[in-house]
Amino acid sequence: MDVSQEISIGALSRAVGIPIGTLRTWERRYGYPEPIRRPSGHRRYSVGIIPKLKLVKQLIGYGHKPSTLLPDSDDQLIGRLAAIVNPGPDSALAADRFAHWFASVQKFEADALTRSLQQTWSRVGSVDFLDQHLSPFLIEMGVRWRSNRIDIAEEHFASHVVVSFLSGLWRPITPTADGSVVVCATLPGEHHVIGLHMSAVALSLEGWDVRFVGADTPTEMIGRVVRSAGAIAVAIGTSSVASPTETTRGLNELYDWVDDEVAIWVGGAPSEPTGRAERIFNMSDLLERARHLERRQL
Repeated sequence: MDVSQEISIGALSRAVGIPIGTLRTWERRYGYPEPIRRPSGHRRYSVGIIPKLKLVKQLIGYGHKPSTLLPDSDDQLIGRLAAIVNPGPDSALAADRFAHWFASVQKFEADALTRSLQQTWSRVGSVDFLDQHLSPFLIEMGVRWRSNRIDIAEEHFASHVVVSFLSGLWRPITPTADGSVVVCATLPGEHHVIGLHMSAVALSLEGWDVRFVGADTPTEMIGRVVRSAGAIAVAIGTSSVASPTETTRGLNELYDWVDDEVAIWVGGAPSEPTGRAERIFNMSDLLERARHLERRQL
């Protein structure tokens, strides 16, 4: 193997967001990740295992155990992840639809992709579209990007089209919203906002007044918006590449700026949030928490 494709355990840890001690424990207990032993005695690891370890990390965040995940192939891990978002009984149709969506992505056809998204939205309804169609598509897009089956231009293009489509669903609703106020933002250093737009769509259709602050927002600023808007909840978006350490640090800072009675919902987090923040797994879960919170306000 080309030694340029080999990295140290420290570099591997940084690349996948898993502590060195955890990687060594897995290697000792489960035989993975398996090191490459150089003639010098140094241990190195193939960069090719990075996508699998990122999938393992994401699935652990959903409650799976490393002992059951590490023996799996990449395809098996992808299957586990897809099952979490419940693609439903029409998985064959979903595969065909995704093929069409990705064809539009590879041709950079924004209008075609938008039309396909709109057709599916109209056919299945809002929550099913978000949880059972768009979420699996985004997961698959991330997998294809990590395995070099789509490039960064295609990933950026698809993300831009999806964000434009989602914002076009919720933004026209907000001027007339008269429900409870929710602030949508990401913590400092987090630039991925698709999950936030999905949350904004789900909540706005329930009558919530969405105040969308967006990406990479200082925690003090989030707190200021919450207070000035009289929000009763904050939706925090994170991505699968977010550092658990940085997410925890950001949430701990946010607690200092947001009153205890304000709900903090964290979606997409790579690990279970600490403190009083609530982990949100999908849009159905978010709406259940939102309805419960509003009942408490009555």
